[in-house]
Amino acid sequence: MMLKRKLTLFCAAILVMSIASTVLAGELQVTKEEYQSGKVKLEVLVIKGSIGGTDVDNEVNKVMVSSMFARIGNYLPEAEGKAALQEDDMAALKKTTAKIDSILKSEAAAGKWSGYSVDVDSKVELHDERFISLVQKSSIFTGGAHPNKKASTFNFDLKSGKLIALSELFVDGSDYKSRLEQMVSAWMELDKRLNDSAEQAENSSHSPEIKITDSQKYYISDDKELVLLFDPYEAGPYSEGFKECAIPLSLLGDILGPIQITQIKS
Repeated sequence: MMLKRKLTLFCAAILVMSIASTVLAGELQVTKEEYQSGKVKLEVLVIKGSIGGTDVDNEVNKVMVSSMFARIGNYLPEAEGKAALQEDDMAALKKTTAKIDSILKSEAAAGKWSGYSVDVDSKVELHDERFISLVQKSSIFTGGAHPNKKASTFNFDLKSGKLIALSELFVDGSDYKSRLEQMVSAWMELDKRLNDSAEQAENSSHSPEIKITDSQKYYISDDKELVLLFDPYEAGPYSEGFKECAIPLSLLGDILGPIQITQIKS
């Protein structure tokens, strides 16, 4: 189970299952498709009924499936891995799940590694009529000290199907990166104080300096927060897992742009 650490900065054979996790925003439906073979488990979110129509539904779904192939392609032979990067449909993902499970079992039997696992889960963090925030988190173990954990975030305009970059949430010309870096720095200091331990004390002198980039992972939460998401090692030691700095949108109101996200405007 992947650990989620979230601190609100306010004071400083293949089993294929369709799990209906539908939340309504108009006619929008979000369903979680699960593909599992042995110790390979993939969860993909599928949308239907967006305000932008079928074309937008298809575009969002292709991005999510393509992201899954990008995450697992390294576990296929080189040629197959490159081909997988071009795939964007569920049927191919189902076949690939079984293929990877077979490859990993063969590698384990040959003594190259054991105890392998590939686990990618997906979650809807927020959606309204115009906007949706989705998160994928993976834990992949193919030998070594611990699994490799990585997250990806996807924030879509459901009218156009366009991915929304962090910069597009803010007024042009605003120094939003510096503002967010100051908030993250305060959050990290508070996090250390609240979670003081021998292990953390040992790593405190090696705390990374956070720089917000154009590719910063983020999502919008139901609590009207901008959540900056960091992989293990990015904002602390591996033992602390994924870390999420949740900044109330009210603290950013003066630099938020005109993007049509109901949760931000309300």
